[in-house]
Amino acid sequence: METPKPITKHEQFIAGKNGKVQYVIVPVDEYKILSDIVEEYGLGLAMKKAMKDKMYSKKEALKMLGDA
Repeated sequence: METPKPITKHEQFIAGKNGKVQYVIVPVDEYKILSDIVEEYGLGLAMKKAMKDKMYSKKEALKMLGDA
């Protein structure tokens, strides 16, 4: 298995008075990639949880929504 390539290449760190990193600055293009990854991960978790929920027929679902 290949080592994953880093997502960010141009990040900058800002440390507070205590010397610990408190902020990270990334270029907009790299931020968008990171944002997409987090969004897709969250969607994957939601889909995984939904697969464990009870399934309804279209008729049952519409009835629950009041559209039947």
